[in-house]
Amino acid sequence: MLEHLESLNAPPFKWSHLWEPAIVNPINLKSHTIPLFNLRDPYARVFHLSWRKSIPSHLSLEELD
Repeated sequence: MLEHLESLNAPPFKWSHLWEPAIVNPINLKSHTIPLFNLRDPYARVFHLSWRKSIPSHLSLEELD
């Protein structure tokens, strides 16, 4: 039981996590790593699309002030 819980912890940082496929928690399917330079990975695509959508909205709100 304890071994199973240890496998759910996030891995330590490695530079290769930036381009290798995401390490995903098998229970809740959340990603432990975000491969920023691997756009074929769905977790990286969601990350980039979300910030690309939020930054312009924040910039447009600042212009109104």
